[in-house]
Amino acid sequence: MAGKSLGTLTLDLVAKVGGFVSGMDKAERASQQWAKQVQKDAAETTKAFASIGSATVALAGAVGVAGFQLLKSTSKQIAETDRWAKSLNISTQELLSWQFAAEKAGVSGDQMADIFKDIGDKIGDAVLNKSGEAVDALNALGLSAEKLSKVSPDKQLLAIGESLGKISTNAEKTTVLESLGNDLSKLLPLFDNNNEKLKQFLSLAKDFGVAPDPASIDDLVKVNQIFEDIEAQVRGLKLEISAGLAKVDLSPLTDSLDPVSYTHLRAHETRSNL
Repeated sequence: MAGKSLGTLTLDLVAKVGGFVSGMDKAERASQQWAKQVQKDAAETTKAFASIGSATVALAGAVGVAGFQLLKSTSKQIAETDRWAKSLNISTQELLSWQFAAEKAGVSGDQMADIFKDIGDKIGDAVLNKSGEAVDALNALGLSAEKLSKVSPDKQLLAIGESLGKISTNAEKTTVLESLGNDLSKLLPLFDNNNEKLKQFLSLAKDFGVAPDPASIDDLVKVNQIFEDIEAQVRGLKLEISAGLAKVDLSPLTDSLDPVSYTHLRAHETRSNL
């Protein structure tokens, strides 16, 4: 699609709506060549948008408007969780299960992902530098930072929860947990009785479908990628249109506005003098 012709078409439309056609080369605007060019530009623009939106329209028609919006929002949520899971070296299904369990203790899904990251950072610090808040906490729990560093964050937290029975008071448990991760102590109720409630909620998340099976997660991630590709193409087309408009000579429009602006200015000056 030619940038200049698209920009010219846009200016023509603006000029007509604003009533400034008379100041913009009437002979060219009235010519048969210009009319054909407008038709061509309109057809090319429509074709471009249609090619981008064809997949969206087909999908919306297949699942309905409500289903379409549900699919878009759900696939986006799962894709974001999938990215988190990959960065944490944990399965997406497990992260979704933990997020579900954490919500039962008043911790959001994003907070749960942050807790996993925080634990990993502090255990890594304990292994590399033999220092940090995690050292004393892990010693109190009888856990090895070296061994924990070799397993995924969910396994690390399960081991921590199981070892909390070695700590006698809730105050001490809170101190230990906060040394290992910010807001980790909020999950304390889930760790009681050897992680009893935690294991229950992790299982329910899968039974209820809150944490879908890996195949369903992959399908949703792929659908989200389609949505992202469509949105990227739309952004690209908008930039192409803007770039085309930027190349258009705006002086005819400016010239056509000058008489009007002058008239308005004189009228204002006259009213001010009265």
